[in-house]
Amino acid sequence: MRRLLFLPALLLASCGSTPEPVPQERVVIEPRKPKGDPKRPPEWFDKEIAAAAEELRTGRLEEGLARVYGALSEDPAGEDAVDLEDLLRRLNRAVLDLPTLDATVEPEREPIVFGDPVRIRVRLRNPGPRTVRVPVRSKGAPSPSAMGPRAAPETSSALFVLDVVRTEYDVNARVVTSRKQVHHPLRRDLVLPPRATTEIVLTLEGAGNERPLEGFRTYAVGGQLRAAVVELEGLRRYEALRIRPGTIRSFRPNYEHLADDPVRRVAMAIERQAPTHLLTAAALVPRAGRGEAVEALVGSLRGGGPMDFAACAALSYLTNAGLGSDADAWRSWWARVGEHYFDETDGEGPGEGPRFSGAR
Repeated sequence: MRRLLFLPALLLASCGSTPEPVPQERVVIEPRKPKGDPKRPPEWFDKEIAAAAEELRTGRLEEGLARVYGALSEDPAGEDAVDLEDLLRRLNRAVLDLPTLDATVEPEREPIVFGDPVRIRVRLRNPGPRTVRVPVRSKGAPSPSAMGPRAAPETSSALFVLDVVRTEYDVNARVVTSRKQVHHPLRRDLVLPPRATTEIVLTLEGAGNERPLEGFRTYAVGGQLRAAVVELEGLRRYEALRIRPGTIRSFRPNYEHLADDPVRRVAMAIERQAPTHLLTAAALVPRAGRGEAVEALVGSLRGGGPMDFAACAALSYLTNAGLGSDADAWRSWWARVGEHYFDETDGEGPGEGPRFSGAR
């Protein structure tokens, strides 16, 4: 009957919501086996459990974790042990639910031209209510965390691990994709107060943009910040921070005049039989104009020749449909899907380059 006195406190800690259904796959934390009889009287455990439940309810997670770990060290038994383990699960879940950093790749400059270095900005934003710190190096001093009390790990360094997907489109309808991983160590500690933002500029060495091409290339760049530790004031998390991908286009020099009205420039290139200009202008078409550009490109297909190859490469970029240089396939496909193909506006649809795992 004693635990009934503390049921209201535990219900408050769960915010009065309907109990969540148990997932099919779950981690079960077995109650800790006491070394002997409890070192404290039942009333002491009652008080500590009620106080930890209130700390969970009010978001004082560091205090709650310290209190639960302290109570568990006193060898609780029976209901006390079960309730403390339940509180530990709830506190750990609350720590894991805290926002850390939003990270996104943005081009330092876009488009670029062949021969330019490929440089990106990693934009980091703290959307949460706690200051977030990512140290360059950490010896992992023990502290309350979502992983429980832990020994200090070996000294390690924070590292940007960037996945670079280069795709080249040429006037012969070749679309060639290659992948490369680039590592950049974090050079200084990141400290972001709530709602703060910072940017780090990185050069993608070995990106291959120095090579000429009768067409254009794109770079889709995403990855992770593999942090030794992520500190949220008094709490610690041990995880990699995902970096949402961004895309850079690279063209032959003197492309700029094609950007003033790229849909019109596509039509002009078709009329003048200029395959390189056709491919470059198509790559400059904004999303709102892609349907019109694809309509013109599909209508220009004659079943072979340099202009058809360039048009097919342009279609591959604009649609991601991957129909190669088969003019009949392009015409049949567009007649079937063209009316609504570009309706989606989530930023990762046709023409946005390769998708990354976990992108949504």
